[in-house]
Amino acid sequence: MGWLSKKPSNLIKKLLLTSFVWIALISHCITQVTADFSASVTRSCVSTQVVFTNLSTSTAGNVVDLEWDLAGIYANKQSPSIIFANPGGYDICLIASDEFGNSDTLCREDYVIIWEKPTANFVNDLGFGCSPLDVVFTNTSTSNNGQIVEAIWDIGGSTNLTILENVDSVLQSTYIAPGLYSASLFITDDKGCSATIVKSKAVEVLQNPVFDSSFEVISGCELPWEVEFSNNNPDSGTTYEWDFGNGETFIGANPPLIVYDTINSFDLIVAVNKNGCTDTIRELDIISPGSPLNFSVSPLGACIDTELTFSETIPISADSIFWDFGDGSISTDVRPLHTYSVSGCYEVTMIRYSGECIDTVTKPCLKINPSPILSAHVDNQYACSIPIELGLTASASESGIFSWDITGVGDNKVLFGDTTSILINQIGSYNISLDYITDNGCTASFDDFPIVIEPFEATLPTESTEGCSPLKVLLQDDISSNLDVVSWDWTVYSGKKGLTGEMMTFNEENPSFMISDTGRYDVQLIVENQIGCKDTILIEEYIKSGVPPNVDFTATPLEDCILTPKNFTAVTSDFADAWVWGTDGTDTLSIKKNPSIILSSAKTWDISLTAYHNGCSNTTIKEDYLNILEPGVNYKIEYNCDDPYTVMLNNGTTGADSSFWEIELGRHDRDTF
Repeated sequence: MGWLSKKPSNLIKKLLLTSFVWIALISHCITQVTADFSASVTRSCVSTQVVFTNLSTSTAGNVVDLEWDLAGIYANKQSPSIIFANPGGYDICLIASDEFGNSDTLCREDYVIIWEKPTANFVNDLGFGCSPLDVVFTNTSTSNNGQIVEAIWDIGGSTNLTILENVDSVLQSTYIAPGLYSASLFITDDKGCSATIVKSKAVEVLQNPVFDSSFEVISGCELPWEVEFSNNNPDSGTTYEWDFGNGETFIGANPPLIVYDTINSFDLIVAVNKNGCTDTIRELDIISPGSPLNFSVSPLGACIDTELTFSETIPISADSIFWDFGDGSISTDVRPLHTYSVSGCYEVTMIRYSGECIDTVTKPCLKINPSPILSAHVDNQYACSIPIELGLTASASESGIFSWDITGVGDNKVLFGDTTSILINQIGSYNISLDYITDNGCTASFDDFPIVIEPFEATLPTESTEGCSPLKVLLQDDISSNLDVVSWDWTVYSGKKGLTGEMMTFNEENPSFMISDTGRYDVQLIVENQIGCKDTILIEEYIKSGVPPNVDFTATPLEDCILTPKNFTAVTSDFADAWVWGTDGTDTLSIKKNPSIILSSAKTWDISLTAYHNGCSNTTIKEDYLNILEPGVNYKIEYNCDDPYTVMLNNGTTGADSSFWEIELGRHDRDTF
């Protein structure tokens, strides 16, 4: 310690200064700068922007100067970027210098490799045509980088947008709607380089010719017939070739009158051509000179209440038609609808008016069948346990198809056949309906077979029977069931079942009897419903018969402040088993035998005590028994909807000299005033 207190000599000072200079020189001589950098991407396609990042370091200080050579582009930024527009390998160099002038150079040959884009192209075998037009597309794209690995087509039509990994496969699309369609192809090669080609008018779908015709028989009561055919939408750019089926043809938009002089049925064939798109219209048996008049009825073999359709079978329209259905009903509709309500054989007549021609057709017997007679039965329609098998049986007066529809808990089910079954595994309500259709189309049905699978449970009202002896008792069950209860077996035990006392038995629904002795009685009920389900319930001490107990009471203190508890003592018969304290025999204060009670307001109180024995009661009331001294605390809170954060506290306290408020504003915040 003594040496440290001395001042250093001049020699020591010189030695220390010399050492410091040597240390500085050595530190400067071993300083090293390490040039380094990275790139956001080193392998990519043309037009890619590459960002370079300086990673250079210096052991002496900060790197403060950067000289980048980005394939002939020079920069001095910390993170320069460049877009390589041409394919090839690019050298990247960086000279990094620190604040002391130390530097280092790093060059990396072919550090960035840029691949050229592939060439996207395709051909399609058809450029235009009539609808529907099938066009095949072939991918002719190439890549100098390697293989094309994906092709995304957007060509519209039936194919629309499609992604193909097998890029050499052809693609077909069908075009229906007329118009111009564009097509595009997006390709990607195995280096990840991509290209797109779009052909805006790759496919043109031409409009097919539209043809509509009508005809009118100018004279048609007897042969020969003169028929006028009309082209309803002639087009000057469309050619029409008519074949009338009688050996006559015509080329043009509107043919002349065509004459038919033989009894037969003739077809009309028209070939239509527009811009190379053709269509052929065939109307079979459209002209029937001398053909017998007739009409059809559907459906045949119908039943009563079935709607029938009546139609003439001649293709030439009439001016008007009169129908007589044979049951007193008529119609002037061309295709009338009619329903018969009684089965039988009906004569139906059609009178046809066409110009001066009047033709009549009569069918002597249109048979209308009666509705089928249907009967059905469901076994185990009601049950009280699961699983339960429902047997479904049906019969009908005619052969046909039976269809059962089961709805309810779980999935709906449909069963077929005149005899079938279904296993029910869940409690609940179900419904079965039956639809029946005969071989000739007549129908019948049953809409509702309710199925109820529910537990059968014996229950009694929750309130027991109790009161003073002698006690009149009326027993009733509290069973809720969709099925009728058919038997009741009541047993009343004086004491615990099977241990002590006598018993009474009854076999009626609601037995009535008197109990003269005091006590508590167990009640047992065994019930059975109409399908044989049984259940038993036993409730202990369900009937209680007692005598009125003696009732008196005391309380202390008889006069005091509100907050002082008042201790009440019941002085009743030893056999009393329940107590109700009140203010006047109605308002309940407590049901304890000896309660401690704080009365809520300053006044003179009447006190009542009702004591019970097995439900038999006796009451004592003492008027003006307790005096509660003021003050009596009371207050009211008023809220203001216009100012919800402010409330008004109204003090309703009586008999007070002063008031002290304590308000809890939050969990740990209180205010007093």
